[in-house]
Amino acid sequence: QEKRFLVEALEFSDLKVKDVYTPRVNVFCIPSTYTAHDAFRMAAATKHWRFPIVDEKDNVIGVTNLRRLASLALRSPQALARSFSTTPRFVSRGRFVVDLLNEMRVTHDHYRVVEENGTFEGIVTLTALLEEFVGESFTNPDL
Repeated sequence: QEKRFLVEALEFSDLKVKDVYTPRVNVFCIPSTYTAHDAFRMAAATKHWRFPIVDEKDNVIGVTNLRRLASLALRSPQALARSFSTTPRFVSRGRFVVDLLNEMRVTHDHYRVVEENGTFEGIVTLTALLEEFVGESFTNPDL
């Protein structure tokens, strides 16, 4: 059991973001022109918790989560999506997962936008990184 764990830990140290990220085509994004009400209604129908907010050219201009969307939808349903987002953090596909995991631990992040040469490639979540290391039994919908 210990030997298997050590082998898996060594394999994990060789992984890069490109090995674990979710490609753009599989990412639910919220258009920046959506209202809080519309964004919440659509986001709530997904199984996800965090969402990139994109402009008309598919550039990520912010990140939000379901809790923030719900709160804003109740208070200001006509507010635009871009007004309730936080600044996105970006990472390249070539970054080592171990380095990203350490950085996310320090910054208390759970979500990164994968971008290569100015192009939105996808996302990587703390949950995905941890599942890669400890297995899918780790899954926690609150992350």
